[in-house]
Amino acid sequence: MTVSTMIVLVMFILTVVFAKDKDTQYWQTGFYAFTIVSVVILNACSSIFTTSLFGLAGVLPHRYMQASMSGQAVGGIFAAVANIVTIAVGTDVSESAFIFFLIATGWTLITLLGYLSLYSNEFSRYYLNKQANKTAETVTVGGDKSVNNSYSYEDENEKEPLIKDDVISESVELKPFSYHHDVFKKIWSEGISVCLVFLVTLACFPALASSIQSCDSGDWRLKYFTPVICFLLYNVGDWTGRSFTGIVHFPRPNQTKLMLTLSVLRFVFIPLLMFCNVMPRHNTTLVFNSDMYPLVFIILLGISNGYLSTLCVMYGPKKVFPQYAEFTGATMSVCMTVGLALGSLFGLLLVKIV
Repeated sequence: MTVSTMIVLVMFILTVVFAKDKDTQYWQTGFYAFTIVSVVILNACSSIFTTSLFGLAGVLPHRYMQASMSGQAVGGIFAAVANIVTIAVGTDVSESAFIFFLIATGWTLITLLGYLSLYSNEFSRYYLNKQANKTAETVTVGGDKSVNNSYSYEDENEKEPLIKDDVISESVELKPFSYHHDVFKKIWSEGISVCLVFLVTLACFPALASSIQSCDSGDWRLKYFTPVICFLLYNVGDWTGRSFTGIVHFPRPNQTKLMLTLSVLRFVFIPLLMFCNVMPRHNTTLVFNSDMYPLVFIILLGISNGYLSTLCVMYGPKKVFPQYAEFTGATMSVCMTVGLALGSLFGLLLVKIV
């Protein structure tokens, strides 16, 4: 996690330097190659960082997983607001790029220092040491050793456990160095649910949602409709949904079928957005000819994405023993990444179909 963050920091510093370099026009081929390589490196390091982050959050009390999810949404809100401000001020594109990457560099440095400080923090060291030293509790079932997977996690500030004993009371055989399959059997529902949630979200946002244009005319349509309706409102809704999980836990961890059902029902957002004022339009008919429709649809898309995805990644690591929580958190991150990749591909197809 430290190495990936440091690499991101270095790449951002180089990007900031090149953003102020007026001579890149004389070596456009090399600059283009550098840009492509930097994008690949940044995305690879970002994936490593995200997976490590969810693994780390899985070791801590569940509210820290919720906080890490909310932090992602706050980043989206910040970027959307910054974009609107630059449009309103009329800042030059190169100057805007320089400011954005400079801010990103500063926040990456703060993130790196914050992560390193965890190892000097008594609270975080307690949970990290607890996870490292925890040994599996076993019982004998039919002559075989199995893990009694009835671990009940209770947050120190909660009156009742987030995950109750009856939710995870079945015994699961965990063989040394081959527990991955057994862990996934406990969290497969949450993994598939979060994958479906992000598949639908990326299919709709930003490719399809950003293609929706205002039904009105004027300066609003030309300059602010997409930045506000598409990006700002979605991220605000996403943050609202993620934050709401700190108050309400529904569906409950034992209601896996309901969680899957709600994740599947989100596919309804795809036709709803397709029948808005998407431009260019080739094969579909305009049904929702008012700006209120995409406004409501995108807000609900963001809220449902934030709420359901956060519940899934909160529940997963608490369905296993603490020594497997880090691996479980990383597994949930992989499921999210798969959903993001599939949703991105699906989104490209939807734009062509509309």
